[in-house]
Amino acid sequence: MLQRTTWVAIPVAALAVVGGSLGWWGYSQYQQKQALAAEVQSRYAGTFHNLTSDVNHLEEEMGKALIPADVASFQEHLRNIWRLTSVAQEDVGNLPLQLMPMHNTQQFLSNVSKTMDNWLTEDAAPTNANVHQKLQTMYTNAHKISNSLSRMQETVLGQNLNWMSVTQALQQQRQQKTDNQIIDGFQKMDGAAGAFVETQNTPSTPHRPSTKALSGQAKISGSTARATVARMLGVTVGSDWQVTLTDKGAHVPEYIVTGSTKWGHLRAFVSQPGGHVLSYQLDYRPGRGTYDFGGAARAAQVWLQRNGFGTVEPLNSYQYDHVAYFMFAPIYKGAAVMSQTLSVKVALDKGGIIGYDGSNYFYYPVTHVPSRVYTAAQLQKRLHPAFQVRMERECIVRDKNGDYQPAVAFYGIENGETYRVYMNAHTGREMAIEQLTHHQ
Repeated sequence: MLQRTTWVAIPVAALAVVGGSLGWWGYSQYQQKQALAAEVQSRYAGTFHNLTSDVNHLEEEMGKALIPADVASFQEHLRNIWRLTSVAQEDVGNLPLQLMPMHNTQQFLSNVSKTMDNWLTEDAAPTNANVHQKLQTMYTNAHKISNSLSRMQETVLGQNLNWMSVTQALQQQRQQKTDNQIIDGFQKMDGAAGAFVETQNTPSTPHRPSTKALSGQAKISGSTARATVARMLGVTVGSDWQVTLTDKGAHVPEYIVTGSTKWGHLRAFVSQPGGHVLSYQLDYRPGRGTYDFGGAARAAQVWLQRNGFGTVEPLNSYQYDHVAYFMFAPIYKGAAVMSQTLSVKVALDKGGIIGYDGSNYFYYPVTHVPSRVYTAAQLQKRLHPAFQVRMERECIVRDKNGDYQPAVAFYGIENGETYRVYMNAHTGREMAIEQLTHHQ
């Protein structure tokens, strides 16, 4: 009897062990699936945040390209537009939209990229009426896409929508009607984009820059982000101000602050680590006014100093549609840091600061600059005597490895063209040459 009982007990015990193992294996698989789902959700959310940011900057860069009459300045904007269309195309390709008709948006981005490439090759003149009109049309269309993405971003973050559900909804669309706000938003945007696409040509895609400059800084709360933006604007926090945090996949965790102000709708970005206001825009359309352009430049400079950016040096300025745009470089040990540009928009009817972007200042801080070994006079001797130097300025620029280097920028003429040559004041070697004019 004992033997029979033992014979029965052994398989029962074995089944218990196997069952327990299967249960543990199943739980482990569940954990792995959950971790994978969280990773994919984070990646999609980060990609969408990048897409929104890139298209927003694409629109801004197109607007800037409408301003200069100088070919060199125009081509610099064209290169920036080409780069932004490339990364935006990469963003679209990395979203879970394979089963969704996003080809119109892709074609628009590709068409812009192809146009920029052609204009750069042909040295297109910004004063050419056809070029200006086509650029104006592309700017208008980019504005529509940018607005659509911004509204979608507010919906996705505000309602905490799940990107993982997009793929499932896409797979069900052919069989039954589905209700997914992310899909609906992209379909509406793509349908609108279909009205202004032409041809498709996908260029190679450059790498997106990355930075860990803000890692290690103390994280702030959403309410602190609101208060920080209000303090920079010189207003009180509005009753309708909303704040949302970008998902884990974002380049840098940021709070998006939106709401109403006396200058119109506000949209600001604040880094969660450090609590820095990276940028803001006010949807204000200034009318005609008598605010002095020079006064606006001084007001922008004082505003930057008051907000903790210290001494800054003006780099560039222009005026368009009753708005003054200014670019400044912060000063580090007496030299302008060319890679930390700060931009400020001033309304010329009342003089208000209606836009600002200091992302480069915070993302690419100057932590170390090697000593200056060579003087400007010594470096100039390393240039060909035929190069007619007209001006020089000490500056600090980032090299190809992303490291800051002391430099001297020489502006001069060779064969009737104007060039800017950056010479490394630590090594004595040439860093870069930029052609500033392109004569026919």
